[in-house]
Amino acid sequence: MSQIARTDSPPPATNDYSEVWLWVVLDAHHRIADWHLLAQSHTPPSTPFAQGESYRLDLILGVLSGDPRWQENTGRAGPSESLHGWVWRARWIDSQHLAKLTTPPPMGADAAPARLLHISAYPGVSPDAMGWLDRLPDLVIGRDETQTIQFLNRAARELRDPEFITQLTQHIAPVDGAHSADEHAIVDSQGHARIFHRMLIQAPPASALHEFILAHEISHIKALEHALGDNEQLMRLLIDATPDFIAIKDGQGRWLLANQAALALFHLQTIPWWGKTDTQLAELTAPIFGAALSACTHSDDRAWAAKQRTRALETLPEQNGGHRVFDTLKLPSFTEQGERKLLIIIGRDVTERELAQERYEKLASQDELTGLLNRQFFQIEAQRWMDELEGEPLQKLALIEFDLDYFRSINDSYGHPRGDQLLKQIAQRLQNECAVERILIARLGGDEFALLLPTEGTQAALDALGARVKALVAKPFHMDHLTVLTTASTGMAIWPDHGS
Repeated sequence: MSQIARTDSPPPATNDYSEVWLWVVLDAHHRIADWHLLAQSHTPPSTPFAQGESYRLDLILGVLSGDPRWQENTGRAGPSESLHGWVWRARWIDSQHLAKLTTPPPMGADAAPARLLHISAYPGVSPDAMGWLDRLPDLVIGRDETQTIQFLNRAARELRDPEFITQLTQHIAPVDGAHSADEHAIVDSQGHARIFHRMLIQAPPASALHEFILAHEISHIKALEHALGDNEQLMRLLIDATPDFIAIKDGQGRWLLANQAALALFHLQTIPWWGKTDTQLAELTAPIFGAALSACTHSDDRAWAAKQRTRALETLPEQNGGHRVFDTLKLPSFTEQGERKLLIIIGRDVTERELAQERYEKLASQDELTGLLNRQFFQIEAQRWMDELEGEPLQKLALIEFDLDYFRSINDSYGHPRGDQLLKQIAQRLQNECAVERILIARLGGDEFALLLPTEGTQAALDALGARVKALVAKPFHMDHLTVLTTASTGMAIWPDHGS
């Protein structure tokens, strides 16, 4: 259905274009029983459908429903006083395929099915009918009684294709002397098929023209309808092509949809998985993947309980004994009664990212050569230990720093690789010696090392610590066929006795 109406009022100050889409319910007498706004274009304050101007929609709908046959064809013709200074047009939209994208709102138990109505408004620019027709973005073609073309609006003139215009005006005639409408396919000069919604509108008796053909291109809408017809297949191809795993479960946890990545992750490719829960699938797949499915059930429950999208890192095993880390989104959906409906699960493999993060954290805190703490992180951890013991007068910490005697001579005599081997062996000895104690060990730089550990704080305890370190360093170091001897020079301090 489509209709054009206009007024002879002065044109508005702007040339904005405005449009709305409405769900409309008709009663048994074809009158509007109810309507609901689905969407609208950008509507500046100057346009008819701006916020707070809904009464104008009521006026337009009132004009449309004044003709008993408006729901069947073009509705009422002629001017309307409902929109001063604006030209408006309304048409029914086929919602059969569009229903896959949007669902009509509930309009009452006894209401008839809702139909989709599109209303657009264009600013009038002249009291002269030719003036406002010339401003329409759709093609307008005026013919006389012999069906000779006498008028083209600007949109039609800009085509500069007489053959195209001729095709557009063929095979359309009034029905019972009234307006008519159809869909018409033509081929343009470049060989492209284009589809138009055409309306034949009888001109007023006093007009110099006999009729107008209003053509609105719907090629893109038809292409969309065709694409939506293959929606399921396209969606299947899309989700199978993504490397992320995607699964959808119903309110009872039964699998309804899974892409290839999800099936491969849990080794379900050869298992009849549809309609089964995680618990049922765990019994059908290998034990290692069954445990992973059970873990997924617990995280599903957390998403249902949260009643909103949740995000978490989940670790899932691999058959080779390794594991993969997934950044998992879970989006629960509920019925109007609040019951569980669907759970959408999307997981992205972030294993490499997590491994890189671990490597980065190690590099930030560890000495690259020895694997011990570096100076900066040792100072941060030492401060944290002191903060924890603040206010505990009986708790003390001992700081021992030492360097190697003759280390420069060893480097000069045997080369830097030998020196590096010596530092690594010292680090290993320190780690082995302190494995069962709470001790911070760090390489401060060069051949300097430091240890921080709880202590009684007595002189005897300090002497014992110093002797322990010197004995550790004094043992021979074996590197290939070379044996190296060295000693350590130590310095010690007690916290908080010797300051912070």
